[in-house]
Amino acid sequence: MILGIILSLLAILITINLIQLKYSSQGSDHYAHFTFIKAVRNNKNRFISENPVYINKNDIPPTVPQFFYWILSHIPAGWLNKNYSYIGLIINIVSFGCFIFFLYLLKPFLNTDILFNTILFSAGLLFILTPFQYYSWNAKNTGLSVRGFGLLMGQLMLYSISLYLLTDYIWYILPAIVFYFLALISSQFGHQFCLFFTIVASFIFFQFELLIIPLIGILLFLSIYPKFSIVFFQAAIRS
Repeated sequence: MILGIILSLLAILITINLIQLKYSSQGSDHYAHFTFIKAVRNNKNRFISENPVYINKNDIPPTVPQFFYWILSHIPAGWLNKNYSYIGLIINIVSFGCFIFFLYLLKPFLNTDILFNTILFSAGLLFILTPFQYYSWNAKNTGLSVRGFGLLMGQLMLYSISLYLLTDYIWYILPAIVFYFLALISSQFGHQFCLFFTIVASFIFFQFELLIIPLIGILLFLSIYPKFSIVFFQAAIRS
């Protein structure tokens, strides 16, 4: 029964996304994303420290997180140029799958007489049919976009923190740190959400240990990418 509900919801999600793809347009950042992907690919699939979209090479280094570009740089350019629109669809499917898994983990904490199947179907349908996901001016719906991936990392971090607050199981902090770190090196929008949420949640729930999530995430960035992280933060401050 549960599998049937999930497959039905998945079919609705894919159908709506395919229809939405027909009417979506390439945003102003679409070609900039491809420029960065090409630059990372040409840099032997490593982060770049020189902004490829600036004519003046002496201008400020890039302040754009590049992990998402690094992932896509491993995909053949020909395939990506023709099928880039499906990247967003894949991210949406993964996002939906993570939401369903999160609901399953919440099942023991649902103090209600409503059948879980009803909750699963209702929550899943609400997740899919949220109008904001399909607005044409939403950046994640305009060609190739980093925002959807950044929001996915924020979503997963939010789930991890929520489970920690419910269970006090300290190990949920670890995936929260990982997802914060991935948001930091992937998407400015996603990182801003993660940083804002952890700070606000720590004060609302008086769980100030949540502040170690951004702290360790930033330290990981500095230790794993020492050269790029320094250039990144210097450029962010100067800009």
